[in-house]
Amino acid sequence: MKIPEVEKLREYVEAGNPLPVVLLAGGDDAVRDGVESLLRADLAKTGAAVSVVRLDAGPARSDAWERVASMTGNTPMFGEAFVIAVSNCDAAKEPPELAAFLDSPAPHVRLALYGDRKAARSGLGKAIAKVGKVVTPKDVRQREAVRLVWDAAREVGLHLEGGTAMALVDLVGGDRGAIRTAINSLLEYRGRGGSVSEKDIRGLVTRTSKPAPWDLDDAIAARDLGRCIKVAMRNLEDTGRPAMVLNAVVRMVRRMLIAKDLMDKKASDEEAMDRLKISHPFPLKRIREASARYGRRELERFLKDVPRLEILVKRNDKSAGSVLTSALASLITKR
Repeated sequence: MKIPEVEKLREYVEAGNPLPVVLLAGGDDAVRDGVESLLRADLAKTGAAVSVVRLDAGPARSDAWERVASMTGNTPMFGEAFVIAVSNCDAAKEPPELAAFLDSPAPHVRLALYGDRKAARSGLGKAIAKVGKVVTPKDVRQREAVRLVWDAAREVGLHLEGGTAMALVDLVGGDRGAIRTAINSLLEYRGRGGSVSEKDIRGLVTRTSKPAPWDLDDAIAARDLGRCIKVAMRNLEDTGRPAMVLNAVVRMVRRMLIAKDLMDKKASDEEAMDRLKISHPFPLKRIREASARYGRRELERFLKDVPRLEILVKRNDKSAGSVLTSALASLITKR
């Protein structure tokens, strides 16, 4: 499976540019594997035997950076080379041991550092960007994830029937590592050239995905009842808190109503973003488009019914799913 972020790094290296260190801010196992494979291949050009050393900078007593300093500061006696993969690199600034490497990268070492998304904007990320590359993998939305499933299946010679690709994405989401693992499991089951049905997916692939925070908002905005119920039920299954799911729906309805008021007042983008607690124009555009798909009375009617819905979901957890389904149907179905 080709990973766009990794392919960009590959093009950079193949153009003759040095790449001593990569900071991966976010991402999944497939991206990590791609980065490490690329760095190993780059080191292997020197003819050295390349090993991957994994360290964890997270624990309070971790000696990860001391080991990095030791391995980068001493030339191996037998000409070995190392890709040092360090997880939990979420520090606000680079440790002294890393700073020394960035000042003078060791030719027998490549660093693959893994942190959260905030690491890209930290002092650590800025320091690494001067010497190597900082990569922030994009979130894979449903449509792109389905395409990735088809591509991965085609690469290994599997035929996917009907809605099989969508069923797989429902189970593992947009995690490219999980997609790759699932396809490999199906390949072992059916063999190259085999055909995979939705029934096979349900039997062989375990659900690992959780809805993204914006999935419910997106489904409500699109007035897509089927998708909205699916996401809401997944959220209910994962959290076991129907009131939390209902509150998320109510929050989106209130935001759409506020957006309508702001548009009626011809409020400026700056005023609207301040009122809606939005920091960029694109989310403002999306909430405006969402509110335009609903009438004011529809939104107000739903909000008036919220006290009754809250009592129902709190009174009996067993029927909460039915209450939420009914509430979403009343909101989203056009009258």
